[in-house]
Amino acid sequence: MKLNPTDHARWSSLLWAAGVLALVDPAFAHDGEGPHDHGVDKEAPTPAPYVVEAGGSVEDDGPRPPPKPAPVEGAVSADPSDEDLHERPSNLPREDWRRSQRRGGTEEEGDAWFDPAHFYFELRFGTYQPQVDDTPGLTSNVYERFFGTSPLFHFGLELDWLPLYIPWVGSLGPGLGWGFSEATGGAFTAAGTQSDTVETSLTMFPFHASAVFRIDGLLREASIPIVPYGKFGFGWALWEIDSPSGTAEVDGVMAKGTSYGLHYALGGALALNGFDRTAAIHMREETGIRYAYVFAEWYNQDLGLFGPEDQLYVGTSSAVFGLALEF
Repeated sequence: MKLNPTDHARWSSLLWAAGVLALVDPAFAHDGEGPHDHGVDKEAPTPAPYVVEAGGSVEDDGPRPPPKPAPVEGAVSADPSDEDLHERPSNLPREDWRRSQRRGGTEEEGDAWFDPAHFYFELRFGTYQPQVDDTPGLTSNVYERFFGTSPLFHFGLELDWLPLYIPWVGSLGPGLGWGFSEATGGAFTAAGTQSDTVETSLTMFPFHASAVFRIDGLLREASIPIVPYGKFGFGWALWEIDSPSGTAEVDGVMAKGTSYGLHYALGGALALNGFDRTAAIHMREETGIRYAYVFAEWYNQDLGLFGPEDQLYVGTSSAVFGLALEF
């Protein structure tokens, strides 16, 4: 059959369209009947659970969960019961504060019997009653006559080095102390009356070098905050009597000198760290101070026991209180 030009063009177009459709990916074709759902997300099929046979083999009928990563060598997993994980963040080095409080620092410090960097510093305040009138050769109470009987104010400093530690007992080492006290009173005129305007004074600088033993083993090991201690050693004092014209003279001898004797003391200190452990830890990390204390001490400066015969008995038996820092 012969086609006219119009029909020939129509059939050519239909055949060309049919060939194109035959080449289209079958994924775009629709099977079956019913509405089409282009653009609508379908719910992913639920994977079938594993079926474990009695012999222990696993039927492979579903996707497997991803394997757990292997542990990194040397890594330490966190204990959920660790209370330190719930503390506020800090840039300070992490340490077990309970252990450090019991042992006075790290475990190495607590176990060490020798610590060359262990120091103890005291600020001391109290009274001072010099025993001048007990000086041999005095025929009258000269000190009481010039200065009265009221106790003097005493200020002192002490530094102890405690390198030796006996576990569960205490720390031992040498200590060096210095103090200052001054008595003032009216000078006497030639007629024997005391002046209200002209003063004389007795200035004393007592020192001591002692062996110090602090029973701080229970503080380090068991956090018991009370620390008894004792001291025993050598004491001396520089003294000088001043008049309005300068250093006083007695029978042409300058009224100044040094008195020697013994020093011994007993006391007790209360550690303040237990009242605020967090502040104590930060204080140590930032300043190196291990403990802060308040203390009370009875001491005796028995000066004049040996040495030159012209020394005054400027020692005392008294009490002091103060603040101490342990490094």
